[in-house]
Amino acid sequence: MLRFIYLWITKKSKNDIRFLRQMIHDLTRVIRLPESKPDIGSWGEDFYYLTWIGHSTVLIKAYGIWILTDPVFMDWIGMSFGKITFGIKRYVKPSLRINELPKIDLVLISHSHMDHLDYKSLGNLKADHVVTACQTKDLFEKYSHFNVFELDHDDSLTLKIRDTVISITAFEVNHNGARYRKDTFRKSNGYSIKVKDKNFLFAGDTAFTNDFQKLSSPENEVIFIPIGAYDPWIHNHCNPEEAILMGQMTNSKFVLPIHHQTFKLSNEPLDEPIERFIKASQDNEVNGISWRIGDTFKQITE
Repeated sequence: MLRFIYLWITKKSKNDIRFLRQMIHDLTRVIRLPESKPDIGSWGEDFYYLTWIGHSTVLIKAYGIWILTDPVFMDWIGMSFGKITFGIKRYVKPSLRINELPKIDLVLISHSHMDHLDYKSLGNLKADHVVTACQTKDLFEKYSHFNVFELDHDDSLTLKIRDTVISITAFEVNHNGARYRKDTFRKSNGYSIKVKDKNFLFAGDTAFTNDFQKLSSPENEVIFIPIGAYDPWIHNHCNPEEAILMGQMTNSKFVLPIHHQTFKLSNEPLDEPIERFIKASQDNEVNGISWRIGDTFKQITE
């Protein structure tokens, strides 16, 4: 292990060295508890509810159907060697433990980065259907308990779950999908998910792109969009103001910011993205929701 770390250090850039220093600092850091915990047992069948569990993990119950995005529940993410994970540590615990979840009907995986596709979380997750990006289905070979669908950009899938029809369409985002840097053939998706009369947009990870104008629809209810890790990764991650603008492009009624406060992936202070998002949403009269991990948002109109 020491030899591996030495070889890793000697071949890496300044950003990789910063990442290693962060990981060493994290060894003794205590993970905070979330400020709120959702009471999913009280969620009904005739509306939609959602809660931000942390990072890019959102739990939705739409008319009785359970949907989960990019499930990451472990304290550490990265490369695992037995019980040791060589990677980064959470700052805030998930608002729900994985064993507190109901059986999930549909899991959406945006791409194969380790903070979005986490093997340990998937291994402990009870779920039926998984939708993942093009050229990533091979990463699920050991998870035979999932029914895995791979969608390329603009591909669609229709599922019938307990007499409810769900339509999923993958859309292109401005983000690379490689898991190990060299496997650049893997793609990265966003998803449009329609349950009855409600349409949800999960943007996964993305830098700014005007292509979100193509998603504009009066049916769009909520967009889950990333707002963090833009310094210096602005070519891969939009900043909060850009996230607001892309949310407006889609004509979504509500914007839920994700991909912040949970892991330290970049140089900006941990709380800067949400502070900028709140200001930008107020300045632009955008309905931003669920700013705290564990908050619950309920449909307010039928």
